[in-house]
Amino acid sequence: MTTRTRHDLIGRKGTVTRQIEVLDAQEAPDGTIDILVSDNVGNTYWTEKDGEIELDS
Repeated sequence: MTTRTRHDLIGRKGTVTRQIEVLDAQEAPDGTIDILVSDNVGNTYWTEKDGEIELDS
């Protein structure tokens, strides 16, 4: 099977919405907070808790 580059999609912007669960959290001396999350599609990764991540109460 041959693949082809979709130049019409390269450079476009969008939004990814996922449900996450916080597994661990670390705060650096400068106040930066990193969180280890597991998402609803099976990925686990560290990310910075910033304005783009909203947590339920």
